[in-house]
Amino acid sequence: MEEEYFWAWLAGFFDGEGCFSIGIHKNKDTKFGYQIRPAMEIQISRRDYYVIQKIRKKLGYGEIIFRRQNHPKWSPLCSIRIRGLDKIFSTIEKIQPYLILKKNQCEMFLEACRIIKEKKVWDKESFLKICKIRDELHERTRPKTYRDSKFFENVVNSVKPLLEPR
Repeated sequence: MEEEYFWAWLAGFFDGEGCFSIGIHKNKDTKFGYQIRPAMEIQISRRDYYVIQKIRKKLGYGEIIFRRQNHPKWSPLCSIRIRGLDKIFSTIEKIQPYLILKKNQCEMFLEACRIIKEKKVWDKESFLKICKIRDELHERTRPKTYRDSKFFENVVNSVKPLLEPR
């Protein structure tokens, strides 16, 4: 029963302080020149670092990150980031039944992760589908340098096939 309480608590914590993200980074070794990296993250004030430590210890995985804020009155932050499809699927399987606020985001994020797991990111439609899911997930938090799905549609359309048909 204690195990179930942890996952319900973590889901509630994630509903309030967590996010699902899909990073798209340049990588010349991939078909479209970009690598897709899904991640889940919980970010809180560094003074509550012990909470992040508790989560990391219970999960047995996750990268702990420390960040400074750009405003002198804001407290520095710490977070735990979960990457890797197996770890993401394992975590979501346990917290998804308890999610409330981020339930829809979770379903969209899972859809993108399934496309990646099935190795469908190599076809144009699937790659662009992930880009559109990413746009929806990042709708409120886009930095000025954000590249949306329209940018990636232009990239994908400009890529020449590896083998030209004869």
